[in-house]
Amino acid sequence: MDFYLCTVCQVNFAEFFCVGYEEVFLCASCVPIYVSKYAHQQHHILPLAELPHYKSPGYFDRMQNRKEAFPRVQELASRSLEEIDKALEQFTTEIEKVIWELTKYASETTAQLRKTKELLKQETQAALEEVGRTLVASKPLLNSQYGPVFRAMTEEKRDFALFSFKIQVSSIPANALVTLLLDMPSPQQLLANFPLSFKSDLSSRDYFAVIYDDVLKLYDVNSQQSTTHSLAVKFGDGMSYVELTADTLLCVGGHPASSNVYTLDLASVQLTPQPALSLPREAPGVVMGNASAYIFGGRDLSRTELRNCDKFDLAASHCSEIGSMQHSRSWFTPCLYRAVIYLAAASHESSRAVETFRPETEAFTVLPISLPRDLELGCCSVAFVDYGELCMLTGAKQMLRWRVDSEREFRLTTTARVCWSTRQPRVVEAHVLIAYCGEVIKFSLQAYTFI
Repeated sequence: MDFYLCTVCQVNFAEFFCVGYEEVFLCASCVPIYVSKYAHQQHHILPLAELPHYKSPGYFDRMQNRKEAFPRVQELASRSLEEIDKALEQFTTEIEKVIWELTKYASETTAQLRKTKELLKQETQAALEEVGRTLVASKPLLNSQYGPVFRAMTEEKRDFALFSFKIQVSSIPANALVTLLLDMPSPQQLLANFPLSFKSDLSSRDYFAVIYDDVLKLYDVNSQQSTTHSLAVKFGDGMSYVELTADTLLCVGGHPASSNVYTLDLASVQLTPQPALSLPREAPGVVMGNASAYIFGGRDLSRTELRNCDKFDLAASHCSEIGSMQHSRSWFTPCLYRAVIYLAAASHESSRAVETFRPETEAFTVLPISLPRDLELGCCSVAFVDYGELCMLTGAKQMLRWRVDSEREFRLTTTARVCWSTRQPRVVEAHVLIAYCGEVIKFSLQAYTFI
């Protein structure tokens, strides 16, 4: 028992017990009665609280109150955990964004420094050759001035060293030393005369490039001004492209479907052919991941949607087929988020499924989530990820939003205009830059409207 009734009166709760030949529980009123009735026995009256596992009558009421309070405590704890998860996810996303920006900046800076190093090497070699020509031209004058000593020196093998842009020639015969100092420009003057190209027109600017047919538009993100250039290749409106570096694009496919691959230098506006795709493609999804460009789906020459995918290795400049999606897709933009590429398109009924692709394992996975039934299919789209939320705009004036891996379904709303692209959009502060039919349009991430 957890509590006891008085053995004598059988009414009140016991407060004491008597240690004797048998267990006797007593209330405060019955202790004198019991002691006087059994005066011949030896009594040891002790408080009932000293019994092991004793629980007072109010114990169960307190336990019941605590039990009723547990759901409220659990609800408060769950809310706190959700807030912590949201804060942690936002913090992680911001850190990943900073890491990505730093990595991109380091890559661009390294590439620029390598170009500068190569240019300096070429210019230094040209300067040395010029010094050599000057020395040969000065040899007759030196022969006439220094006579046999210089002739003996020049007839032997000699070494030239470049010190502070001066040439020092040491003679080989013993005790004979002739020093020739040629006036050269100072390092500052020499560097000033070098035709170094630091992309001065790009170094202080951040361009968002847009291609439509054979026209390149460079939109300055800071000044919001645009310049247009003509390209040597006419791609049509089915070419997909993605940024390799700050000043280089990878262009694949076209209209009609094409297997051509080009790199485009934004500074010189020059197209360089690259190894071809495995199949002709129109409007495939292209995204960068793990130092490679991945090309998903598209349409072939018969305008049939494709499932197979290619990988363009930047280091080896090699294109190879890597497998197939579970569902065919075209006219969409894949999204890279936390080392996983998300594939979502509104092409047709079977493309309601959302797939992922992991570059490190090159494996496709179909997620247990699909595009909503109210979504109008058969239209182009453009997608991006903002702080862990996958957003997709379509050519049917619809917008879908899904909290990656934390929501069970998409949220569907309408927009004021159609929108789609074959170029990866770029998130800039509180809005998104989207390349649409040769123009740059902006979408606000705060009001979810077009600017």
